[in-house]
Amino acid sequence: MNNQPLVSIGIFVYNEAKFIAQTIESWLNQDYQNIEIVISDNASEDKTFELCQQYAEKDHRIVLNRNSQNIGAAFNAKKVVEMSTGKYFIWSSGHDDRDTKLLSSCVKVLESNQNVVLAYPQANWINEKGESFDSIGGCIETRGLDPLSRLNMILWGLAYASPVYGLFRADALQKVSLGKSLIAPDVLLLSELSILGEFAYVPLPLLQMRRMPDYGSWDSYVGKIFNQSLSQLSVPEIFGEMLKEFVTNITKHINDPKTKQTASYLIVQGLMVKYGGILVTLLREKNSNLSDKEQVILQNIQNISTFLQKNNDFLSTNLINFSDYPQSKQPVNISEPKSPIILIDGVFFQLNQTGIARVWKSLLEQWANSDFSNHILVLDRTNTAPKIPGIRYRTIPPYNPNNLESDRFLLQQICDEEKADLFISTYYTIPKTTKSVMMIYDLIPEVMGWETDHIYWKGKHDAINYASSFISISENTAQDLQKFFPETINKGITVALLAADQDFGLVSESAIFAFRHKYNIQKPYYLLVGNEGFQGYKNQILFFQAFAQLPTKSGFDIIWTGNKGYFPEQYRQYIQGCSIYSLQLSDQELKIAYNGAIALVFPSKYEGFGFPVLEAMTCGCPVITSPNSSIPEVGGDAVFYVNSDDVQGMMEALCEIQKPRVRDLLRNKGFQQAQQFSGAKTAETCQNLLLENAQSINNSFNINFQTLNLIIFPDWQQDEEELSLTLTEVLSTIASHPQAEEITLIIDTTNAENEEDVKLLVSAVTMNLMLEEAIELSEATQIAFIGNLTSQQWEKLLILIQYRIRLDIEYLPMYIEKIAFCNIQDISNLSVTSLENDLLDINFQTLNLIIFPDWQQDEEELSLTLAEVLKGIANHPQGSEITLIIDITNAENEEDAS
Repeated sequence: MNNQPLVSIGIFVYNEAKFIAQTIESWLNQDYQNIEIVISDNASEDKTFELCQQYAEKDHRIVLNRNSQNIGAAFNAKKVVEMSTGKYFIWSSGHDDRDTKLLSSCVKVLESNQNVVLAYPQANWINEKGESFDSIGGCIETRGLDPLSRLNMILWGLAYASPVYGLFRADALQKVSLGKSLIAPDVLLLSELSILGEFAYVPLPLLQMRRMPDYGSWDSYVGKIFNQSLSQLSVPEIFGEMLKEFVTNITKHINDPKTKQTASYLIVQGLMVKYGGILVTLLREKNSNLSDKEQVILQNIQNISTFLQKNNDFLSTNLINFSDYPQSKQPVNISEPKSPIILIDGVFFQLNQTGIARVWKSLLEQWANSDFSNHILVLDRTNTAPKIPGIRYRTIPPYNPNNLESDRFLLQQICDEEKADLFISTYYTIPKTTKSVMMIYDLIPEVMGWETDHIYWKGKHDAINYASSFISISENTAQDLQKFFPETINKGITVALLAADQDFGLVSESAIFAFRHKYNIQKPYYLLVGNEGFQGYKNQILFFQAFAQLPTKSGFDIIWTGNKGYFPEQYRQYIQGCSIYSLQLSDQELKIAYNGAIALVFPSKYEGFGFPVLEAMTCGCPVITSPNSSIPEVGGDAVFYVNSDDVQGMMEALCEIQKPRVRDLLRNKGFQQAQQFSGAKTAETCQNLLLENAQSINNSFNINFQTLNLIIFPDWQQDEEELSLTLTEVLSTIASHPQAEEITLIIDTTNAENEEDVKLLVSAVTMNLMLEEAIELSEATQIAFIGNLTSQQWEKLLILIQYRIRLDIEYLPMYIEKIAFCNIQDISNLSVTSLENDLLDINFQTLNLIIFPDWQQDEEELSLTLAEVLKGIANHPQGSEITLIIDITNAENEEDAS
């Protein structure tokens, strides 16, 4: 036991009598026993100290301190560090619980990698009864990343600071700021530490954090930090101090001025996004007059916020002095926005940097070189999107899957501000009313039969229900979408097969040699790509079971990348005597790994597309895979297929792929197959669909507009009987119109509590008319429902409506001034031939253009002009949906003009 490094456990407590005994027991019961437990009681007013004293008397490993007065949580947390003597240190509250393997699991990681300064497990929430009710998200795994990247992950990826309850390397902990009385001291600690070394995530649920009654209370939170109530503190000062302390303490670990400047910008931008809204909320709640000093500080903070919203440059404000560092201005050549406007939520770049991120990066690079870039704006979640010259960006707050409704309101506000015609997300986010196209990647949870009530799947299903049309990345995924969501059949699904990133391809032998030398890979190797997948659907177990039976297995190594450096222990039994390298590889290194591999082994049970297969073929790497879902669309006849439960077949494939002639055959076939996938074609397909949807006014409302389009604005808060009478009068009058089959009635539901109740009421009225009055609406008469539209949407909608039917009691929006109105009794006299279309004898379509030539100019010049216009229209991707109107006002003869 004495050969094991000493671990110090620091328990800082205040009034924790209810759970302190359970907490101490959970540490004493660890399977790692070379420990000391340092307890500092912060002048508790209950029985906490007495209970701790009882344990200290029984176990010499417990060191107990009692503060004479409450010094605040931050200083007390520092106190237990100062009292500790171990090589490793871990903090503990007085109310959480933990698995017996927590210490041993974390010590193992720290002992195996000197670059790691913090190892921490997955954490779950438990209630006061100890019942688990949710996991804590925000996994931070920074092994293999540079210091700035590690800092960026803390600032943007940390949903809750549970890693602060992981196991620290004590000598690293002594170099960072402790005992700071400021907002988010735990985030400051982790941010500083991220510069000094790597964080390792142990993907085991070993920590149970108890959700206490005061969780989420800023009064309680501030009180614990400052040992004062919020009412006693200056809100602008504590937030201003937070900004200064973060920049000062984090950048002191950075020597290079340019890196220091970049870090400063990341820090302030991250803090403003995370805490800016809280600052405003607290000021509103305090509702107090600010002193002159507070006014200045608050104005400086607001200046920072404004600056960050409008600029993607380094920070220069009165609050934080960057005068020591040169300012740099990056020239950006970006065209002016052009209607229609399409917003792209780059949320996936915030969440992950896997295949989906590469898909969107490739699309943006393709679009940046075309006129389509004028139509798009990328919503950049906390500055995580790749910056591509020619693409416009707007930085917005991070995505929080725990608050989907708030995110929808935020996105709708941005859509309104940017006058967006269409919205598309990189990952399942949606606005409230702006029309949306959805890119669908896979139906893995549905196909695999998993529980789909997870928060991410809820967001996905909401997005599917909301979308007006879909882009599917494979034919199989499109079929699955229609199978599990039959209502999407009528919405339209366009398949846009993906392509490998243009950076993937062949590399030199010297690059492969350097790669193998770097990771000390001595033998030929099989390559695995991707994580295990939930419930093991990636099916790597098939490879390991077959590899164990491989007669020549001792002659091979295994590289597994994409699993965050983690190797599941249950697979180790299959590779005895062989080396496995669990690596975090960059795209450049992954390309080299493909080039040098004996084969990519990818026996997945389901893929939305199957990127690794295409990437491997592009790099000349033979592929062994399974004929499931979309994989045959990608692999064609250029890969080796093995059924996903055929261990013998996999073993034979691993043997067969060792033959040079087999590898050469698959390499050549793979090159040919990969050439069928074009990034330019994918981008064009997606671009055309987005433009088509953005330019289609009618479809944006899912309304079948007809010759005569009418709208009513009932007040749904009035008595239901009165509502029924009004609707009865309107519907019966429309039914009696001689051209009722050419009428669409649009019913506004803006102030209705529930649109479904509205539809039920209208249906009931319609049924009652038919049964009681023998009045039946024509099957061709259309009834549509709309509500909560933006001003821009109202402008578009009202162009297509001839009349508002005036009701005795109405709930009117503010955008209807320009629309004519009529009374209910006037409906029968409305002419269905009074449309502009009929008066002008023009077939108006989705896009209507007009030109005004001067018919008195030279005929040759006129011909050239007209030829240029008509050619441009003919080349338009939706040329069949365009009407060109030619003015002939000053022509001498209409026939000559024609």
